[in-house]
Amino acid sequence: MPDPAAFLAPEKTTAALELLERFPDERHCGRLIFDLRGGRTKPCPRCGSRTRWQQTEAVRIFQSKCCSFALDALAGTFLTQAPLGARLWLYLIVTFLNRSTPLSSAFVAAHLGTDTRRSWQALAHLRQHVAATNEKLFDPAEFRQCYVDEFLYRPVCVPGGGARTGIWLLGLSGARSIHVEPLRDRMAGAYPTILERLGVGAAEFYSCNLPLVARMKRQGVASIAACELSMVSRGQRLISSQARLKAFWPNFRRSMRRGSLVPSRQHMRRFAQDYVFRFNHTGAHDAMLRHLLQSLDPL
Repeated sequence: MPDPAAFLAPEKTTAALELLERFPDERHCGRLIFDLRGGRTKPCPRCGSRTRWQQTEAVRIFQSKCCSFALDALAGTFLTQAPLGARLWLYLIVTFLNRSTPLSSAFVAAHLGTDTRRSWQALAHLRQHVAATNEKLFDPAEFRQCYVDEFLYRPVCVPGGGARTGIWLLGLSGARSIHVEPLRDRMAGAYPTILERLGVGAAEFYSCNLPLVARMKRQGVASIAACELSMVSRGQRLISSQARLKAFWPNFRRSMRRGSLVPSRQHMRRFAQDYVFRFNHTGAHDAMLRHLLQSLDPL
């Protein structure tokens, strides 16, 4: 059995699909998830002794050799929210991370051989976990000097369904990564609330969007200042943040439209965080896979 710790080590540069080659069946995938959640070194919860864990015929159930206490490798994770099994879940995660456009439930149902309802359920919980992982990776210390912008995302029209209301998004760009927070109809006081929740209230904010600067100042964000595109030629620190966030919006819009998905307002946050997670790990699928698998709660 390959060691998952060595396989997913930060210095390891392995193609994501190799995961499925190294762990080819349900038994190996169950062991991988069990080990990633600390099962290999976990003491027995019943008697407290350090023990070895034996995989049962049920594949995802492991029993301690001291008193036969049973642990479920998937229990307490989003992997139990849809009955796919360990291998199909890993296949879905790898496919999800290697796609440049959002996955649809019909696509997942066809590839996993399951019904659309079950695949939609799996995708919803996967996106929710990706959003939570993205939040954990967000470091407010990187956002001491931010470039902010706003974008009105108008989803494509669904045939027979008409156009849906646009959703405003607020973007915060740090030196190495970006963070996107959906706004609710530009509610009064929305900007200070979001900045306070993100823990970047003391940061310096810059924007080329003059109406946005005016609105944020009216809402009490005193640290917001207008900046010009000419700052790029002056070699200011904002160049990396500014260019990165400017590149995010058109890519995000094209990604959503190519995927033919029209997320509703209540699901927009998940789709935005999903794309932010990909965008911040551009060209680093291994890092995405490692972060996602290692973010599973310990047993």
